[in-house]
Amino acid sequence: MDTTVDVLAGVQAILVDIFMDDDIEIDAETTADDIPGWDSLSHTIVMLSIEKKFGISIARNTEFANIGELVAFISRELESASVTRQTTQRSES
Repeated sequence: MDTTVDVLAGVQAILVDIFMDDDIEIDAETTADDIPGWDSLSHTIVMLSIEKKFGISIARNTEFANIGELVAFISRELESASVTRQTTQRSES
């Protein structure tokens, strides 16, 4: 299971890749305004990249005030998926 630290590191890796900036460092309080070049197009690319990396879906109208909210959302989705898989596996046994 991914921990919050793992999720944060995964999001940071995505941002480094998309914005082509190895110096990007994020924390829970980081916002899109803190990342040079983060506009509506790059936002869409970031969200799609997060969906692909973590195997989750993010509704297009979902808003996050900062990276901390995004990481918490991803963590909840991963936890929910883990619980669902465990429940399904038990019922198949």
